[in-house]
Order: sequence, then structure tokens, then C-alpha cells
Amino acid sequence: MKLYHGTSESRARKIMDEGLKPRGKSGKTNWKHTVESNPKAVYLTDTYPLYFAFTACGDSDERWAVIEVDTDLLDESKLHPDEDVLEQAGRNHDGLPGSWGMVRRTRWYRKQAIDNPNWDKSLKFMGTCGYYGTIPPEAITRVVFFDPKKHDTGFVLSCIDASISLMNFKFCSKKYKGLLRWVMGEKVKPEETGYWMEDQLPEIEKVLADRSGIEEVNMLKIAA
Repeated sequence: MKLYHGTSESRARKIMDEGLKPRGKSGKTNWKHTVESNPKAVYLTDTYPLYFAFTACGDSDERWAVIEVDTDLLDESKLHPDEDVLEQAGRNHDGLPGSWGMVRRTRWYRKQAIDNPNWDKSLKFMGTCGYYGTIPPEAITRVVFFDPKKHDTGFVLSCIDASISLMNFKFCSKKYKGLLRWVMGEKVKPEETGYWMEDQLPEIEKVLADRSGIEEVNMLKIAA
């Protein structure tokens, strides 16, 4: 299975040499919006790497980077659910004190996640999971750099309007997966990206045909 990690170009360049390290080892995090990222885990997704790359770049002019990881080359015993999935799925029926807010609940679930093997269900319900360890360069198959400044504004906004939640995944995951497939070089139909209206079909097809500002690095060829 191929999973993805979104980050900035400068960070990706280091990852290509050093591997993808948890925050506790790298000192870097892409996520500061709600609860800080787990210092022991690398977060992977099959849905939202473009959004995570956008958040990693912040206000800089860096290109977004999407790192492709082959899970067959990882130690599966180190794959676990994303604690955010567990927290959201457990609301109102997990027996935790009602006085606990989302932050405290998430930190509690973080402690449980490392003993939970259901990373595949985490992907199924919210498109994210965690790897508790360093992902070596040998498990990285491709890195794609994307320059949002060279693409239609509406299209770029479609890549980053996500709200990482069970509800967003339920209703919008096909769109984000379509956009990801396009960035990774697959041919997709306009309706697979969620960014189109029937009377604008020729215009959208033109947008999808434009691959400017996209660079792919095949890590397998480099290793060979």
C-alpha cells in the first residue's frame, strides 16, 4: 500500500537523505492547530497530504512536497491508529469523563494508540494513521514537488479546504484522493477532483492538463 506525508520542499530534501523521523527525533512538526503532534509518531495519509504540505509551508514561498511511502517496506507492527480518529470516534460513548475537553481526550487516546493495531480502520474512517518510528529512505518510493503559484487559484484552494475529521472524510475524501492522484501523475476525470461544473468542463480539463510546476523524484531509480 502507498501512503503519503505532506511537508515543505526544504524538509523533504532532508527526508530523502535521512528518512522520515518522528517529531521527537527531528524537532519538526507540521501540525500546531489543535493538539501538538505525537513526538513518537510519523503521520501518514491516503487522503490529505496536500493539505498537510500547505500547513507545513505556512506563509513561505516553498513548493509543497508529497512523500510517497510503501507500507510493504515498513515494520507493520509499528503502524497504529491516529489518536484523532480514536478521539472523534469515541465521543459520547467511550466512558471518559464528560468534563474532559478535546485536548485532554486526544492526549489520553494517544497513550492507547500505541497498543492498538487497527491502523487500517484509522485509514478507513479518516484517512490517517501513525507510524511509531523512523521511516527509512529505502521505504520512500517517490517525492513530488508542487508549486501552487503556477496553478489556478480555485484548483489550489480545492486542495487545502479540508477539515481533518470523520465527517469531512465521509463526504469529501473522494475529492481529496482525486486531487492527490492528479498531483502524483495519474490521469483523473474532472468529477474525480470535485472541482468542476458541467458548463466549465473544457476549462477544467485544461487545468488538469497543465503539469507545470510539478517535479517528481523517483527514489527507486536513485537507489538503483
